[in-house]
Amino acid sequence: MNLKIQQHVYAGLLEEAKRRGTTVPNLAREVLEIAAHLFDNGEPLPALGNVNGDNNEQKSVAK
Repeated sequence: MNLKIQQHVYAGLLEEAKRRGTTVPNLAREVLEIAAHLFDNGEPLPALGNVNGDNNEQKSVAK
């Protein structure tokens, strides 16, 4: 399987893989296995946050 990911996502996976002493493919496999297990058991996936790096807090807008 070939996955195409953005450079900043790969950089984050690489950093985490190095921290764990593994490779990016092994880390990606682990992530996909966990997601599949959660999906198969009807469990919600953990919130991943905003893809732009913003937090999920709603900001009030003054009118």
